[in-house]
Amino acid sequence: MNEPFTLVLAFSIAIALVGFLGAWVLKSMTVRMRDLDRDIRETHESLNDDIKGMRSEMGELREQMSERYVRRSDFMHGLDNLFDALRRIEHKVDRKQDAPVRYRPATDFTPLEQRSNERS
Repeated sequence: MNEPFTLVLAFSIAIALVGFLGAWVLKSMTVRMRDLDRDIRETHESLNDDIKGMRSEMGELREQMSERYVRRSDFMHGLDNLFDALRRIEHKVDRKQDAPVRYRPATDFTPLEQRSNERS
C-alpha cells in the first residue's frame, strides 16, 4: 500500500509543479502583454502628435509657397502677356520706321540756364 500512495504523491507533486510553472508563465506573459500594450499606446499617441505637427507645418508651407512661388500656368500666362506687349511695341516701332521722317532743325543750341539768364 505504500507504493500506490508514493505514486499518487509523486503524481500530485508533478501536477503541482506543472501547474505552478504554467501559472508563472501565464503571469509573466500577461505582464509582458500589458507592457507591450502600454508601449503601443504611447507610440500611437506620439505618432499622432507628430502627425498633427506635420499637418500644421504642411499648412504653413502651403501658405508660404502661395506667397513666394508662382504656379507654372500663371507664369506662362504672364510670359504670354509680356511677349504680346513686346510684339505690339515692335509693331509700333516698325510703323514708325516706315513713316516719313519729319526733320525740324534746332535753331538755338544754347543751354537752358543761359537762356533764362538772357531773358532776365
